[in-house]
Amino acid sequence: MMRFFFIPCCRRLKKSLFPACLMLLCSVFALAQHKDSLLRVARTHQTDTLRINAYLELASAFRKDPALLQHYADTALLLSQKIDYTSGTIRAMAYQALVHQLAGEAEAAKKGYGNAISLARQTRHKNAAGLAYRNYAGLLKDERRYDEALAYNDTALKIFTGTKDSLQLETLYGNIGRIYLEKDQFSEAIKYFLTGMAAYERSGNDFGISKAYNDIGTVYERMGDNQRALASFLSMIEPAQRSGKEEQLAIAYQNIGTIYYRQMKDSLALTYIHRAYDLNKKLGRQGSLLISVFNLAGVENRLMHYPEAARLFEECIVLAREQENDYVLAASFQNAAVVYSIMKQDAKAVRYFNEALEREVALNDAQFTMLLFEDLGSFYRDRGDYKKAYDYMIIAGKLKDSLRSVDKEVAIASLQEQFETEKKERRIAELNNKSTRQQLMIRQEKDRQKILFAGLSALVLLTAGGAAFYIQRNKARQEKAQFSSVLDAEQKERMRIARDLHDSIGQMLSVVKMQLSSLPADPAAQAHLSGTQTLVDKTIQEVRHISHNLIPEELNFGLISALEDLGDKINKTEEVKVVVAIAAELNTFTFSKQFELSLYRIIQEIVSNMLKHAQAKQISISMQQRSGLLVLDISDDGKGFDPASVSEGKGLGWKNILARVSLLNGKMNIQSERIRGTQIQITLPQ
Repeated sequence: MMRFFFIPCCRRLKKSLFPACLMLLCSVFALAQHKDSLLRVARTHQTDTLRINAYLELASAFRKDPALLQHYADTALLLSQKIDYTSGTIRAMAYQALVHQLAGEAEAAKKGYGNAISLARQTRHKNAAGLAYRNYAGLLKDERRYDEALAYNDTALKIFTGTKDSLQLETLYGNIGRIYLEKDQFSEAIKYFLTGMAAYERSGNDFGISKAYNDIGTVYERMGDNQRALASFLSMIEPAQRSGKEEQLAIAYQNIGTIYYRQMKDSLALTYIHRAYDLNKKLGRQGSLLISVFNLAGVENRLMHYPEAARLFEECIVLAREQENDYVLAASFQNAAVVYSIMKQDAKAVRYFNEALEREVALNDAQFTMLLFEDLGSFYRDRGDYKKAYDYMIIAGKLKDSLRSVDKEVAIASLQEQFETEKKERRIAELNNKSTRQQLMIRQEKDRQKILFAGLSALVLLTAGGAAFYIQRNKARQEKAQFSSVLDAEQKERMRIARDLHDSIGQMLSVVKMQLSSLPADPAAQAHLSGTQTLVDKTIQEVRHISHNLIPEELNFGLISALEDLGDKINKTEEVKVVVAIAAELNTFTFSKQFELSLYRIIQEIVSNMLKHAQAKQISISMQQRSGLLVLDISDDGKGFDPASVSEGKGLGWKNILARVSLLNGKMNIQSERIRGTQIQITLPQ
C-alpha cells in the first residue's frame, strides 16, 4: 500500500512567463537600488536620526540574513544610545531580539523583547512599542502560547490602528488569523484574513492579496471543504502573477495540485504539480522541489504508471540525501520498495525495504515504522513467505496498539491539565472575590422566592417540553424501526425470489433445453426447433440476470470485490471511467452481510444517479478508515446539481439512500456546484 503526503508550496504559469520574469527583474533591480541608497544615507548623511533609520531599514531588508540583520541592528543601537534617540533604541533592541529568535535562543529573545517593550512603555513611543509587541507575539506563537500571542498582537493592533500604519495593520491581520487557524477557530481566522485582504486591496498590494487567498484556502482545507479551498487557491494565481512573485505562484500551483489529487482528478493534479516542479527547479528552491517530486510520484503511482513512479521516487532519494532530509529519504525508500514489488522486481524491493528499515530507528517515528512493517508483511505474504509476513504483521499490530494507547494517554493528560488549571483559577477567583460573594449572597436571598417561582414555572414547561420531545423521539424510533423492518422483509423476499428463480425456474428451463436438444432430428421442424432453443437460452440468461440484480453474486466475495466488479462493468462501456480506491487495511476487514448489502445498494444507487444525470466523464469511489469511522467518498466531474433538491426530491432514489444511511447510523454530506461536479461523503461507524 502506498502512502503519500502533500505539502502546499509554490510555482508559475508558463503562458505568462515573460511578463512575470520582467516584473521580477524590475522588482529585484528596484530592491537593490533601495538597499544601495539606504547604505549611502547610513554612511554619509549629516543627520544622525536619518542614519539610524536607514540602518534599521537595512536590518528589516536583511531579515533572512541573520549576520547582516545583527550587524545593522547593533550599529543602529550604538548610534541611538549615543544621541539618546529612544525610538531608534527600542526598534534596534527588537531587531536584536529577532536575531536570537531566528537562532532558536528563546530565552534571550524573550529578554530582548521584554526590555524593548518596557522602554517603549516608559517613553510612550507608540510605533516602536507596536513593533516590539508584534515581534514578541510571533515568538509566543512559535511556542504555541496562543492566548498570550493574541493578547500581544491585540495590543499592537490597537497601537497601529491609532497611528494609522496600514502596512503594519496588514501584517497583523495575517498574524492574528494564523494564530486562530492554529487554534482551529476557523471562523475567526477567516474573519481576520478577509480583513487583511481588504487592506491589501486598498493599498494595491497584489502579493498581499495572493497571500490572503492562500491563508483563506488553508482554512477551508483544514475544515475539509476542498471546493472552497480550491477556489481560494485558484484566486491566488492572478495577483501573484501581477506581483511578479514566482515563489507565490509556486505555492498556488502546489496547493491546487494537492486538492485535485484529493478529488482524484489526476490529470489536473499532474498539470499543476508539474508547474510547481518547473518553478521550484528554476528558482533553486530545493526543499520545495523535493516535495513536488514526491507528490508527482504519488500521482503516477495511483495512475499505475509504475516505471515513472519508480523513477520519481529514485529522484526523491537523490534530492533527500543532498538535503539531508531523513524523513523524506526513508519514505522514498519505502514507497519505491512497494512500487518495485508491484513491478515484480523483488531484489530492488528488498534492498529498498532494508534501506527504509535502517532509517526508521533514527527517525523514532512509530507511525512510519508501523506502516513500514505493514508493507513488509504484505510483501512477504504475496511471496508466500508466511512466517516473515506473520512476524512483520505482529510487530505492526503491536505498534498500532501502542499508538492508540499513547493517544489515549495524551488525551487524558490534557483533560487532567485542563481540570487542574480550571480548579486553580476557580480557587483564585474565590479568594479574590470573597467580599463580592457575600454581597451577592444577600441579594440572592432576597431574590430566592422569585427564582423559586420562576424555577417551578420552568419545571412545568420543561416537563411538558420533555414529554413532547419523548413522544417525538419515540415516534422517530418507531418510524426507523418500521423502515428497518420493511427493508429487512424486502431483503428476505429478494433472497427468496432469487433462490426460486435460480433453483426452481432456472433448473426447469435447463431441463426444457435438454429435452429439446434430445428430440429426434426432423428437417421440416428444424428451423422452428432452433428458434425455440434460442428463446430458451435467452430466457435462462434473463432469469440469471434478474436473480443477480436481486442479490449480487459479487458480494459472495466481499464488498470490495463487488465494488471493483461494479467499476469494471461500467468501464467496459468506455463512456465513463470509474476509479475505485480502497484503503489496503480494509482488504482484511470483515463486514456483516447485511452491512455489505446495504452499503453496496447505497453506492449502486448514487453511481446510477451520476450515470443518468451528471454527464460525467469520471466517477471516483474511495473508502478508508479514519478515527474509528468508515469514510466513503464518491465524486464526479459532471455538471453538478442543487444539494437542497435531495431533501425536497419526490423520487424514491435519494429517499432510499438517505434511509439506508440513517439505518446504518451514518451521516451524509453532499457538495455540488454547477460545472465543478459533485462530492458525496458518507461516514459510518464500524
